[in-house]
Amino acid sequence: MKFNNKKIINLEKIIQYELMKIFSNYQFYKTRNGIITITDVIVTKGLEYAKVYISFYGTYDINLIMNNINKCKKNIRFILAKRIKNKVRIIPDIMFLQKKENQII
Repeated sequence: MKFNNKKIINLEKIIQYELMKIFSNYQFYKTRNGIITITDVIVTKGLEYAKVYISFYGTYDINLIMNNINKCKKNIRFILAKRIKNKVRIIPDIMFLQKKENQII
């Protein structure tokens, strides 16, 4: 359930934009071809958790990539915190989830 709080919506956009830049600059996943797209970010009302939905295109080892991303979750959050520390006070804990093709968020 998404909340219509302006602060939460802005935080979701900031996190999505910065995570897209992080994933394009760093190789937290081991794939030679294929694209990872961050489709949606949902932040809880208390700004403690962020669900990041990821979709994959052109790759076959999705479970391996998701395991590698979840292993590097602390490093990704640390890099995200360095990038957005001036914009937000609380850096939410990140949960990476795979978005299915027919899944509606």
